[in-house]
Amino acid sequence: MSASFSTRQAATVSGKHDLWRQAVNDTFFPLDLRFALHDRFEGCLNNWQLGDITLTYMQSAPAEYHRLPQHLHSLQHNDDAFLLTLPLDESVAFTQMQRQVECRAGNFLLELSHEPYRFSYERTNRLWAIKIPHAVLNRHVHLPERYVAHLWDGQSGVGWLLQQYLHLCGQQLLLNSDADSRQLMGRQILELFTHMVRQGEQKLISPGSDTRRCHLQRIEQYILRHLEDTQLNPQKVADACHISVRYLHNLFGDTGTSFGQWLKQQRLQAAQDLLSQAQFQQTLASVAYQVGFTDQAHFSRAFKQAYGLSPKDWLQQQRLNESGI
Repeated sequence: MSASFSTRQAATVSGKHDLWRQAVNDTFFPLDLRFALHDRFEGCLNNWQLGDITLTYMQSAPAEYHRLPQHLHSLQHNDDAFLLTLPLDESVAFTQMQRQVECRAGNFLLELSHEPYRFSYERTNRLWAIKIPHAVLNRHVHLPERYVAHLWDGQSGVGWLLQQYLHLCGQQLLLNSDADSRQLMGRQILELFTHMVRQGEQKLISPGSDTRRCHLQRIEQYILRHLEDTQLNPQKVADACHISVRYLHNLFGDTGTSFGQWLKQQRLQAAQDLLSQAQFQQTLASVAYQVGFTDQAHFSRAFKQAYGLSPKDWLQQQRLNESGI
């Protein structure tokens, strides 16, 4: 699936603005746009669905993109997404979750859909943007919210590989790649981003606390080893990780989610992973207990709220997909 937009299709200034607003909203999610060159705005974009992710190449005159609180009122849990953005020509200014950064051309920036933000550039710019559903990125990077408004060097190492791969994908996609190739591209982009995060944590451009990151990693590791423990709570986790409960909550406060929300998300993700196993033979009750739910009905309600299908329906859909029906 692909789509292309250009403001040159519109004859009037207001028409160009309206067309660009619609293109951006359709491609990403609702945003409020403000145009620096009001009478001389032009923009174009191409976007492609690559399996679980969407890749967009865009070029436009200066603009500001605001994700406002009112945009979040109708947001469903399964609409949550991240944007990984790579500006190619000019720096972008970005503010979210009380973090303010300048992302220079050639570096990567991570944005979050379910928190207000401001994103802008002052000169005509070309950008790559990768939209990744929250549930998808969470399978690759634990607690990805902690990387919001952080930057990665796209001029060396894995960041450079990812940047070059995006250019190669763009060239190939313009030639009409088949569905299997697009799926493969999406998986490889996710793998490269995952490696960029894991191998480059200590090289994050944004200032951050190594101590806080280490505590979060220790908490994650403990939780993932003890998901079946139905008695997991902030006090128990804090004691195991040798920190105070107050500090535990402060750590998660910086990520844009609460400890309880994150724990529930980890349990549901682990359940989805179990249901995805080949030759799955367990009962749904067994899955629920393995990931820390004491009640199968509660597990089913939470799973459906997160993924749009009950565990039973999701498992049936998986089996249909595997059989090629």
